[in-house]
This record gives sequence, structure tokens and C-alpha cells, in this order.
Amino acid sequence: MAWLLDVAGLSTHDIDVVAYNFVPTRYLPAAVASARYAVRRGTAARALPRARSFVKVAYRTRDRLGQLRARFPRARVVAVPHHRAHGLYAFAASGRSRAAVLVADSLGETATTSIALADSSSERVHYQQLAALSDPASLGYVYGAVTEHLGWRRGDEEGTVMALAALGDPARFRNLFSDAVRLTETGFTVDPTLFHLRVLSGRAPRITRAFVERGCHARRPDEPVEAVHRDLAAALQERTEQVMLHLASQAARQTGQSTLCVGGGVAMNCVSIGRIAESDLVDEVMVPPAPGDSGTAIGAAIDQWVRARGTLPVGVAGAATSGRASLTPLLRLRAGCACVPWTTRPASWLENSPTGRSWVCSPAGSRRVHGRWGTDPSSPPRLTLVWSIGSTRR
Repeated sequence: MAWLLDVAGLSTHDIDVVAYNFVPTRYLPAAVASARYAVRRGTAARALPRARSFVKVAYRTRDRLGQLRARFPRARVVAVPHHRAHGLYAFAASGRSRAAVLVADSLGETATTSIALADSSSERVHYQQLAALSDPASLGYVYGAVTEHLGWRRGDEEGTVMALAALGDPARFRNLFSDAVRLTETGFTVDPTLFHLRVLSGRAPRITRAFVERGCHARRPDEPVEAVHRDLAAALQERTEQVMLHLASQAARQTGQSTLCVGGGVAMNCVSIGRIAESDLVDEVMVPPAPGDSGTAIGAAIDQWVRARGTLPVGVAGAATSGRASLTPLLRLRAGCACVPWTTRPASWLENSPTGRSWVCSPAGSRRVHGRWGTDPSSPPRLTLVWSIGSTRR
């Protein structure tokens, strides 16, 4: 962070607001809710580890906020709800004044799916969450579990499984996934006898023995891909599309909007998004350039901008650039107030813009962030800087 502050001519003492994309206390309800799984057959063994892991992550998130307060001693450090950050970014990136917002990911504190109504047509932006599902009802968790079971990296190579699905026959395992992920009036549920309860550890298995018996054994990354793996991927993808269509229908019905903005890691499943676009549920579907957790850095910054100004920041809609060849402003920073979304990844390069007191920076392999706070170097304005740190894998 030091190099970015140096380029901007600032110090950590000049920062007024730091926005973080998780709220520590929101993890705790999952720990309390774990008690009901302790008395159920098939989930008792996971109940206590689940509770402990959610408490651990809550304290870890609290410690990160403390580290930010120490690093920015004069700043107000704000924890922004994860799904609100997802949703605000998806809405702001769409450029629309009113829309339904559907967020579907693996986990945001305890939330896994949310539906909201977003409106910027009046004097102040309104973002109202109308419905939400909590863990263990997580489409992202299921997709990641099967991705890992098939020999690819969970949280990274789900796109490979989506592509593999095109080569398989979903009928072979259709009943398995219909039982594993059941549609309900409020969304869907996940059967804990087929997918273990979540423990926030990379070493905890997600697939149960019952799932293996009805599906297939785990594939090692160095083993060949067989028909059974293609068919399992196809059935997973088919069910994912069905659930996403169901959720999109609920979002359209609850909000009455014809535009749907979709955020969260599941929004990167472009085939599911295509199914929604092809349906008659809504007139248009909008997905931001970074629908996954990296986009919540921008969303957290937008949240603080909205709370301070009431409006959406200029330049978010339609901003999607990468590489050195092109540059589109992501957030235009006005004199007197600056909003800078950022992640913890190191910068690959820095350079000064030829126009006034502007700066531009690019995280390695990521989108550029362009900031500008005035064109007169002789009279720099007072800045209110909103800084959002990127996400963590869970």
C-alpha cells in the first residue's frame, strides 16, 4: 500500500475511511445454528467442527480489522456485509437505474444467496435486501465440492468442470443431484448426507460416502477423464442451471423488475447466465466484470461512497479493462472526495497520467484502477479516501 500512497502524495494519516468486505459478527449465527446438527444422524460429527471454524473466522476477521485500524490510525474502518458489496458492485456496473439483484456464491459470512432491489432513480441510492439463504444451502459450495472431487482445484477451476459438462450425459446422475439440491419455495436446500456440512478448512472433505456410492470415486488430477466424470459434471451443471433459473424467477417476482443484475462467484458460470438470458423471466441480465470476491473490494468502496454522497460513483458502469494497452476510468475521483477500490495483490507497474494530478495502477493480472482528483497541481484539494481491501478464500 505504501507505494500507492506515495504516488498519490499521501500518507496513512491522510486516509479517512477504510472499507473491508466482511463483517466479523455475521459469522457467529452459523456457530450457534450448528447446535441443531449435533442431534441429527449423519451431521453430528461435523456440528462442533463447523461451529468452531465459524467462530475462528469471526475472530480472524476482527483481527484483520484491527490491523487496518493500526495501519490507518486516523481512518474510520468499516466492515461492509459481503453480499451487499457483491450486489452494489453488480448494480453499479450495470449502468441501470433500477434492477433486481441476485447474488449467489459459496459463502459471504453466513449468507450464500440473496435477492435485493436496487434503485438509483431518486435522490439517494437504495439497496434493499428482500430475501437470503444461509449456509449450508450453498450452490457455490456444491459446485466447488464436485470440482475438487473430479480432480480440479476448488475455487479456481470450476470453469473446467462447466466445459467438461458439455461432453457428458446428465441423465446418468440426474436423480443424485435432484436429491442433493432440492428446490423450495424460498430457494433451495442442500442435503447434508450427500455434501458434508461446511468446515472452514481446506483439508475438510465435502463429499460424503453416500454421494460416492451413488456417483463415482474421486479422480486424481493425474488420472484420465472418463465418461463417468463427464456425466457427473453434466448433471452438476444441469442442476446448477435449474437452480439459477429458479432463483432468477424469484428475484423477478419479488422485485417486479425486468433487469436482473447477478453477482457472486456462481455468476461466473456463464452457461447458467445464458439460460437466464434465453428465458422470458427478465428482459436483460447484467453481470459485472468481476462478479466474484475480487469485485467486493469495489463494492465495499461503493457502499461507503453511497453512504457519504447518496449517489453511485461515476465511471463504474461499463468499466472493464486489462493489460497496458487500454485504460478506462473505474471510479472518477472528484475534488474533495476520492473512492479507491483496491486489493492486497502487488502492483505490476505504476505510472503517472499525463493529465493533471492523476495516477493509475494495476495489480498483476487484474483490472486497472484509475484515480483523478484535480487538474491543478498547485492547489490539491482535501481528500476523503475510501479504501477497500480485497477478499480472502474460505
